[in-house]
Amino acid sequence: MIVCLILLFSLFVFAFASAHVADRKGEGYATFFFVGLFLGAFGLAIVAALPDRRIQRSRNLAEGLLACKQLLDAGAITAEDFGQMQADFAVEMEDQRRKSIVPKLVVGIGAVVIVAIIGAAFGLPFFISLF
Repeated sequence: MIVCLILLFSLFVFAFASAHVADRKGEGYATFFFVGLFLGAFGLAIVAALPDRRIQRSRNLAEGLLACKQLLDAGAITAEDFGQMQADFAVEMEDQRRKSIVPKLVVGIGAVVIVAIIGAAFGLPFFISLF
């Protein structure tokens, strides 16, 4: 019984660690939470081997903004158009940041519910057996 609880706890640790590393690399938090939950240390190793997508996204946004600046310098667009494009890039970056918050909340609440259910199923009989 204790071994099962320790194993379950360690799987949740790997799940949250995998999700955290994946989120820091620009990958899906919820997806890699379940990868870590089901694969344990192997899931964490998989996430660690992934390339960092945030760098590529930032590079793409920077290249897009640079292209807009070149259009402004060439006279193809007005300063007002360039200002609007800058605002659009800022909104896109903020949207990317906000998207990562919702899966964390959903996974966190789901994990608490799962632990509560397992604790109710295993915890009460375990504590009764101690007495």
